[in-house]
Amino acid sequence: MVRAARKDQNQGININLMPKEEIGGVLGETIHWVLTIGRYLIIGTEIVALATFGLSLKLTIDKNNLNKSIENAQQSIDSKAGFEREFREVQAKLNNINDLRNRHFKSYLAVEEFNKLLPQGIKLTDLSISQTEISFSGSFPTAAQLHTLINSFNSSNKLVSLEIDELNSPSVEDPKFTFSAKTLLVSTAFTGKSKAVDQPPDTENSSSDTEKSLMEEKTTTQ
Repeated sequence: MVRAARKDQNQGININLMPKEEIGGVLGETIHWVLTIGRYLIIGTEIVALATFGLSLKLTIDKNNLNKSIENAQQSIDSKAGFEREFREVQAKLNNINDLRNRHFKSYLAVEEFNKLLPQGIKLTDLSISQTEISFSGSFPTAAQLHTLINSFNSSNKLVSLEIDELNSPSVEDPKFTFSAKTLLVSTAFTGKSKAVDQPPDTENSSSDTEKSLMEEKTTTQ
């Protein structure tokens, strides 16, 4: 029975290795052309799919790297935010200081300008300086000093409008002319940006020297 079954199975297998007859004519060529084009389309579609997958993978990697870079940059910015805030505060304070210095009245410059205009031979007994005017009094031996004083202040564009409030002629007790005067001070001429070398002198030494000179002049006049 077993042998009979195997014999029937062997008789049922039929292998035909001979090529089938192809359809000829225009129809056959058309079918062959369609199948060929279809194969190429399938291959091209697979290539495009693989390229798209590779590109998407690359874009995903680039996106992750970009996100990491943004996070690192954000952390760096956050860490420097405090320094930037402090720097801006210090810069604002420096700007305020410079603005105050530029608008500050430099009295020592007014004294220097006054000394340049004061003729030789005039001795001061009193000197008062404000932001608007300079008041002073003193003595001089001849009228030539008074004439020089008036001409000097008239030629100045920083100390203007000289006014002689009091003028006393020589006497037996005092052989010199005595006077008191005042002049208007152009404050804008003594404010503004100053150079590095434009520093005020030592106020303590200058004030003490001025007091000594005034005391000597008072002693001389007495």
